Amino acid sequence: MIGSKRLVIHQCPPTTQDILITLWNYGEPSNTAWVTVKNCKNVEIDMSCTVYRKSFEMLTIENVTNLHFTRSITTKKNPPKIVLKDIKNIPVIPENTFTIPLMMKYTGPAEEHELQEINFDSVNIGIIESHAFHSLRGFKNFTWNNVTVKDLRPKAITINFNTTEQYQGRFLMKNSSMMTMEYLSFQLDTKQAVFRNNTFVEIMPGGISGTIETFNFTNNVIDILQPGSISILAKTVNILGNTFNYLKSGSLEKISPGLLVDSHTNFGNLEFRYTFNNNNIVYMDAGSLNPDIVAYKKVSTNLTFNFNNFLCTCDNLGWLISSNNHGSSTASLKTFYETVTDETASNMCSGLTCKLTIAYLKHFFRNGKCIYNSPMEDFCKFSSRTLTVLEVDSRLGSDRWYNKSMFLNTNNNVTMNLFLKKYTL
Repeated sequence: MIGSKRLVIHQCPPTTQDILITLWNYGEPSNTAWVTVKNCKNVEIDMSCTVYRKSFEMLTIENVTNLHFTRSITTKKNPPKIVLKDIKNIPVIPENTFTIPLMMKYTGPAEEHELQEINFDSVNIGIIESHAFHSLRGFKNFTWNNVTVKDLRPKAITINFNTTEQYQGRFLMKNSSMMTMEYLSFQLDTKQAVFRNNTFVEIMPGGISGTIETFNFTNNVIDILQPGSISILAKTVNILGNTFNYLKSGSLEKISPGLLVDSHTNFGNLEFRYTFNNNNIVYMDAGSLNPDIVAYKKVSTNLTFNFNNFLCTCDNLGWLISSNNHGSSTASLKTFYETVTDETASNMCSGLTCKLTIAYLKHFFRNGKCIYNSPMEDFCKFSSRTLTVLEVDSRLGSDRWYNKSMFLNTNNNVTMNLFLKKYTL
């Protein structure tokens, strides 16, 4: 007992490791505020609710080998807070498992009756079905830590968070792993969403969507980011320290400036922020790096794209350095990509034994193609001293003569003193 409230704990004895809990016909005392189920092998939770009854405040399920949620066509009801911890296997979370019942009447504030908080810690899930987290409103906290999901189905998680100053809702997903995030997997309207230290195999178009005032996407590893995978309206976007193994064309172009709540302030008097720094990009298609530049140019924006690393190969960098193939709105994107490839941005090459900037390599591309037939690693050999024409030709395996401007770089101390003879700029 804590005051007038009661904590009920069910711990499976060694002789009985399987348990079925009918949550709203549990038979607990009327002053029960918290229910905990722990140390069981197989647990099934039935949250069907046919007759209204007062909610207890929190359900905790801890240290369970297999957890099953009963699939039901009747109304389901959740307590205001649900905590799952150390769950080795949840085969499937069916549709409408975590939801707010429609047309259910109750007395008192909604937060005393409706699901407001979810906390999963060290949980392994097979499939999360469409609408598994559905019609959740006024939400306060959604936290996943060390959660593994094999298949997150379309529209699996739809949450409208509380936006009041007193209860600003927050979404946090960290140290987790998603095998497949299908279309519109996460639909979030919230003041802040944080994705940190996660692994994503593939994020489909709209996999992360909604209106998010501050979007922080940091230190994640993403194998494939499909076109429009992150489709959000946001005031502040921070994409920092991630590894993108493959960016498809248009991966980020659905990130646009927007507000969660009407500030009654003209957009012209607001400043939006977009920061894409310290990321590692391996393979990338043409037009895969830009957000919605057309929209950002219409508002006051502090946009930075600095200190990123790119795998440097002729095929991978050709479109980036070229003045073409940046996307359908080439004119509006030109300034953005000039900024990306500018020396001051300090965007660097990866996969080489030396440090070279993307800006430096612009000298060795023409019309989106390398002007030499040699690995880029050869340019690391140019960094130590001044080379003669014959040495450059020999190292590049080329029979061309090059304009000295193509090899002039004070940082690498490479100077060519011969103008073009066979190659025309």
